[in-house]
Amino acid sequence: MYITITDGNDVYEYALEFQTIFDKEIAVRVFRYSFERAVKLADYSNAKESIKLKMPEPYIILIEEIEGVKDTIKLEMEFGKGVIFNYDIKVLKYWTYDLKKLYNENMYLLYPLQIFKLRKKMNEVSYSKKPEEIKKFEMFRLYDEMNIVIENLNSYFMNMYGKYRDFDLEVESMVKSFYDPRIEEKGIEKAKFDVAQNMLIDGESEEKIKKYTGVSDKDIAEIKKLIEARGKH
Repeated sequence: MYITITDGNDVYEYALEFQTIFDKEIAVRVFRYSFERAVKLADYSNAKESIKLKMPEPYIILIEEIEGVKDTIKLEMEFGKGVIFNYDIKVLKYWTYDLKKLYNENMYLLYPLQIFKLRKKMNEVSYSKKPEEIKKFEMFRLYDEMNIVIENLNSYFMNMYGKYRDFDLEVESMVKSFYDPRIEEKGIEKAKFDVAQNMLIDGESEEKIKKYTGVSDKDIAEIKKLIEARGKH
């Protein structure tokens, strides 16, 4: 994948390689793609004397966690007479990024990749030996995170293309910012209270509920009142 960014008279081009796993040929592959791109855009205006090739800046974006990978992978190339050229490829360790960090570093276009991270977490929760109520709570939280990714991605495109006038006020409010921590907090709190309520109904101890959900004594008292009120209707 290639991205071209224009800043006034300056043009920057990046070659991006996305990987969920690491393989030993990835650096060679990135170099080959970048070289092919440079050849395609080569400057032949002075071909009898020299040909100019401009290589895009290379990045490998590793989506899932891989141990032992450095921040830069070096491709060492040896030309005739022992001339050595090092081609450095930067590695972006995507698993270290959340929505807030992507937002702060202006990496809006990488929002959708959060879905891959969430998929892996969901699989881990699904196959874990945790109590079912805890699994349910964690799944709720991950589902909310997935919705946040989608909402913030919508926000990016809405802000970029100025389409707010085509949406009603409710949708406009939902996608009003790239990253709104209040949306995240609200979703997590709701999931937490839902699980605490279900655990109370199932007869779990208050200490266990506080341990697994993080709710306070005051929260539990409020949830009990809510359960009692519903039972009277």
